[in-house]
Amino acid sequence: MGKPETMMIDDVKYVRADSINQPARTMNGLEYAIVRSKDHGVIAGYIECYTDRQVVVLNSRRML
Repeated sequence: MGKPETMMIDDVKYVRADSINQPARTMNGLEYAIVRSKDHGVIAGYIECYTDRQVVVLNSRRML
């Protein structure tokens, strides 16, 4: 028996990660990333620049 391609949990359809072959898009050469912050939670967006203590993320969304 093969592996399932999708599954439903609480009426939400989930797709296997290895079935998606599109890389994340770039914006003006900036890389799309997920950033985890101690104070602000998890944020997704395009990394403009970063240091060891600060990250500047453009077009960001907070993940809840």
